[in-house]
Amino acid sequence: MSIHESSLTDDEYSEFLNRYFKPSVIQFVGRSLLSTLIAFILTVSAAIYWHENQMTTWILAVVAVVSFAVHLRFQENLVHSGSHYCVSHNPVANDLLVNIFAGLQVAQQVKAYRLSHSMHHTYFGSDNDPCKARYENQHRPLRNMLSMTLSFYQQINANKIAVLMTVLYYTGLYALVVQTVSVEIATRLLMLVLMAFFLVLPVIRYIAEMAEHDYALSDSEFGSTFNNLSVVDRWLFHPAADGYHLLHHLYPAIPFWQHKKAHRFLMERDEQYVNGHHKTSTVEKFRLFIGEKS
Repeated sequence: MSIHESSLTDDEYSEFLNRYFKPSVIQFVGRSLLSTLIAFILTVSAAIYWHENQMTTWILAVVAVVSFAVHLRFQENLVHSGSHYCVSHNPVANDLLVNIFAGLQVAQQVKAYRLSHSMHHTYFGSDNDPCKARYENQHRPLRNMLSMTLSFYQQINANKIAVLMTVLYYTGLYALVVQTVSVEIATRLLMLVLMAFFLVLPVIRYIAEMAEHDYALSDSEFGSTFNNLSVVDRWLFHPAADGYHLLHHLYPAIPFWQHKKAHRFLMERDEQYVNGHHKTSTVEKFRLFIGEKS
C-alpha cells in the first residue's frame, strides 16, 4: 500500500508527516542509555546477590539474563531504526551516534546493516530480498533458528572492527567492575551477559523476525507484513516498538518512539491501514510458540 492507496486526505497526510517524521538525538540517545542502565542494574544485582543453591539466585539469574537479552534486542532494533536516519538528517552524525549508542553493544555498524536492510525494502518478496530465505524452512523452527543465528554471526564476523570495538567495550566494563567491586562479581556479570548474548538473544531474535512477514500469504508487501502488538511482543520480542512492522514498511522513516502514536493516528483515519494485519493476542502468540498456525 503506497500513500496513494491510503484513505488519508492530503491535509491528513500533511498532518501525519509534520507530527511523526522528525528525528531526535535526545530521544534516541536517552532511550538507549535508559535501557542500558536498567539492564546493567538488574544484571549487576543478580551478580552481587548470588548465593549457591538458593532459589533467589536462580530467579535473579533468569530475570537478569532475559532482561539483558531483551536489552540487546532493543539495541539491535535501534540499529535498524537508525539505518532509516531516525537520529539526524545529517548522515554522518546519524551513523556515528547509532554506532556509539547502539551498535557498540551488539557488534554492529549501521552502514553495513543498511546495505542489506535497504534491499529488503527495495526488493521485497523477490529473490533479491535477503529476508525471504529465512521463511523457507519455518516448519523446522529449531534448525531454521540455528541456521539464521549462524548466518547472523557470520555477517557480524565479517566486520572485524565492529567485533573488536564490542569486545573492548565489554572488556572495559569487566575491568571497571573488577576495580570497583571484585573479580568474583565481574566474572558472574560476564557469565550472565554471555548467556544473554549467545543463548537467549538468538531465540528472541528468531521469534521476532519470523513474526514480521508471511511471504506465502500475499504477493504484496502490505498483505504479507504484520503488526505484532500483543503484550509479550511489546515487552519481550519487539522492545523498541519494532512490532509495528506493517507501519514501518509503509512509512520507514518514522522514528520508533513515534510508532505507537502514528499507529493510533492511522487506525482512526486510514481505512486501508485498519484492514491490514494487526496481531494483538498474547494467547495467539503462545499458540504459535508451540507450532499452531493461526
